[in-house]
Amino acid sequence: MKLPVLAGAGKPKFDRLLFLCLALAALLLAKFSQAQGRPVDKFPVPAFNTQTQFYLQRTTDANTIMYDLNFNNGKLNEKEPIKPYWIRYTEKGAKKSLSSIQNNYAFGVKSTRLKDGRFKLMFAGYGKVPLYLKQLSNGTYQTSVHLDGQEMILQRLYIHIEPGGSLWSPNIGYIEFKGRELASGKSVQKRINPKS
Repeated sequence: MKLPVLAGAGKPKFDRLLFLCLALAALLLAKFSQAQGRPVDKFPVPAFNTQTQFYLQRTTDANTIMYDLNFNNGKLNEKEPIKPYWIRYTEKGAKKSLSSIQNNYAFGVKSTRLKDGRFKLMFAGYGKVPLYLKQLSNGTYQTSVHLDGQEMILQRLYIHIEPGGSLWSPNIGYIEFKGRELASGKSVQKRINPKS
């Protein structure tokens, strides 16, 4: 089988242009592949302040959602104890509020006050794993999660998104929880399959 010859092939200008196009395509493909398989540990680690409970990152980009305590006049807002917001690293680290859709259907947190004084926190987009916000005897707060019989003080959530989903239904491969084990203080990491 004989392949067709491109018009202009063999001429120096055409060859250079073709080479540049192929090189650019290879660079874009490499960049895309790198972004798709980018390990979570390559993402920036945001600075915690006294209000920060934990943060969330996703495969899609380095933009990070921070989950801070929500105080009104020095008192924790019991209706909305956690306030999420973006650190948009792709926009020079700008801080931005979540959109209404992001807050109500994905990354926002719904809270319920429990009889023991803790708050049960559930993500708007995933209601299978509750988090618990508790005030300690020294007046500070911590957010914990129970996984595989262990209680962990949560520091980071990472959502690994795989190809094949959509905006409203992303194909989530796993959710990784990272923090400190409450009993020992040791660093611990747990992954769950959100589909099971």
